[in-house]
Amino acid sequence: MSTIENLKVVSNTARDILQSAATFQTVPKVIWEYVSNSLQYVDQNVTPKVVVKINAAKKTASIADNASGMDRKGLQNFFTMHGLNQDRLGGKAGRGMFGTGKSAAFGVAEELRVRTVRSGLLNTVALSRSDIEHEEAKGNVTEVPIRNIEVDVPTAEPNGTVIAIDGISAKCDVSAVIAFVERHIGRGFKGAEVIVNGQEIEFQEPAFTEEHLFDPPKELSAILGDSKLVIRVSPSPLDQDQRGIDITSHGVLFETTLGSVANKEMVQYIFGQLEVAQLINEGKGSNPAFNMTRDMKLNPENALVQAIHTFVSVHVEEVRRRILDEERKRRQTLEAQRLRRQADAIAKILNADFTEYSDKVQRIRATVTSVGRDRVPDGAVQTGEDFKMGIFGGDDAVEIVGPEGGAVVPIVRPDPTPAPEPSPRPPKPAPDDLLNNPDVVVNEDGDPLGQVLDAKKIAKSSRGGFSVDFRHLGAEDNRATYDRDIRTILINLDFPQIAEELAKDGIESAPFHRLANEVAITEYAIAVSSELVTSSIYTDASDYIFEIRKTINRLSRKLALTT
Repeated sequence: MSTIENLKVVSNTARDILQSAATFQTVPKVIWEYVSNSLQYVDQNVTPKVVVKINAAKKTASIADNASGMDRKGLQNFFTMHGLNQDRLGGKAGRGMFGTGKSAAFGVAEELRVRTVRSGLLNTVALSRSDIEHEEAKGNVTEVPIRNIEVDVPTAEPNGTVIAIDGISAKCDVSAVIAFVERHIGRGFKGAEVIVNGQEIEFQEPAFTEEHLFDPPKELSAILGDSKLVIRVSPSPLDQDQRGIDITSHGVLFETTLGSVANKEMVQYIFGQLEVAQLINEGKGSNPAFNMTRDMKLNPENALVQAIHTFVSVHVEEVRRRILDEERKRRQTLEAQRLRRQADAIAKILNADFTEYSDKVQRIRATVTSVGRDRVPDGAVQTGEDFKMGIFGGDDAVEIVGPEGGAVVPIVRPDPTPAPEPSPRPPKPAPDDLLNNPDVVVNEDGDPLGQVLDAKKIAKSSRGGFSVDFRHLGAEDNRATYDRDIRTILINLDFPQIAEELAKDGIESAPFHRLANEVAITEYAIAVSSELVTSSIYTDASDYIFEIRKTINRLSRKLALTT
């Protein structure tokens, strides 16, 4: 019986590759991993350019760049799991921290090929998932062979690398890749040129009407260092992937957060950035700030992260309350009240159409998703309200009462879900029928927002659905915007066409009413059709376009008959 005198830690390299690859489970995440490498490792005085081509039918993707390329030594470092980042060793900060990115392709595909030129020499190598699995089965603990296709072939080609990914098994959604790259490219890579399937990706920072700068208070400055929080306010509601504070370190994005304020009213207008220099060095230790999964989530148990979240939460809430106060004041103006009447009239038309339309969608939904009326639980609303509740806004269909007050509107909850606990803060003055009603829901300031009603009662009511509002969103913004959070169509009073009509004929004029109706109908049609695509009821672009056109025509005919 032999004895091993010097015990040591060993690792199954093949298994390590596959486990690291498992953290890259979507095509956008994989593509960005290689694109970001291309953008980071460029020669001096070279403007980075990356061309991505995705062929969903053939299940392939390629990422070609004009970066510094790799020689044999560079390739070996590229394929060294958990290898030390050479730029980091040289004192240059960057996103490569765990040495696992080279395995990204195997999270979604079968084969990875690397064709690279450095200093006049071409090398091409390949590795497949089946090769890795074969080595894993053998129990190899040291290495996984890489296939050489071309070795140090002389060439006149400039430096650069092409990453080819074949046999993609995950969903190849080009639009999702574009959105993901667009979201990340503005952090540390401004000025870089990235093209995905012929479309140039440009980081478009949202417009903003306010900017607030905050320094850490004394109790946090020792932890956060010389950090400055920038909070901006957009004139129009932001999509989910645009809102929030980007937490960066040396230009690397680690998380986007609104802290503890994430689900409060008006946060859909807030975005910004907090650069924390020392964060990039907090990936090690027993309680690191982040891990190798690149899941864009910081560790809330880490002391530095706790300081970041506290700092962000306090000041986002401060800005949010300021926005809310301004909105309350706006709603009290005479112009807002006159526009409110026009908005309510438009909303009534849209909601009447939506009530009729929802029953049809339920039938489509039953066919597409096999969730028909015969499978709806007893006691639930078995009408188009299921569509409203299930697709628009999750479990609750909500129409928020304006801060200036107004009629109570339903917050729909399927029976028997209990009403939420009332706010512990004392309510502000409101009608007695609201304050004395235990089913009234209030916000954190005590303002009545709505009333929880029995789902069976809601089935008999057409109240709820879409709202319409007029806002000053800026001349460069869209004619209208759909705020999904509060299911409200916002008509932009500053849009040149609308502003001109308003100045010429006024709020009460027939031409302004007709234009407002047309704008609202168009935005409503896009909103409804987009929700159908999001819920996978429609998956083909032609269905989406057809539905928009049909909705616009249907409502335009109705309006023509009523005016």
